Amino acid sequence: MPEPEPPAALLKTLLFLTAPWIALLILIAQNLMGMYLNLWLDFSRFSSVSRVFAGEPTLDAHVLVGGLILSLTFGRFVIGFRKEYRPFRTPSILLFLFALLAFGSGVEFTFFGNNDIFSFTMEVGFGGIIGSAAWVIYLADKLQRTRNNPTST
Repeated sequence: MPEPEPPAALLKTLLFLTAPWIALLILIAQNLMGMYLNLWLDFSRFSSVSRVFAGEPTLDAHVLVGGLILSLTFGRFVIGFRKEYRPFRTPSILLFLFALLAFGSGVEFTFFGNNDIFSFTMEVGFGGIIGSAAWVIYLADKLQRTRNNPTST
């Protein structure tokens, strides 16, 4: 019978496996807010940047969540360079780069002309984030299965 994992290791495993799923739900909510804002908010009616944020609470939430996503992906990026997380290096780098693309495109879209190309690159960034997060989930699941059953391939 295998020895039970210590509580700290179990908590670390739980956080390691559930964090990407929580992030995926946050990304879906962020994408839905972005689609709503892109379709229904007329940015031209605002005469200044401060009025953009004062006039639309959904945009405030969207920017706040975007900052949170950027922060979390940067943390994942840094963790990806630790020796024990080497298998996660490439998806962690991609995760952060796609988050930068989405965030930068969002800033460009909001403040510098509402050009559809920025909306498109923002969506490409979100798609890349979701794909990279799915890759992290796949690798974490594969690593966990290998740890639990070392004889399987």
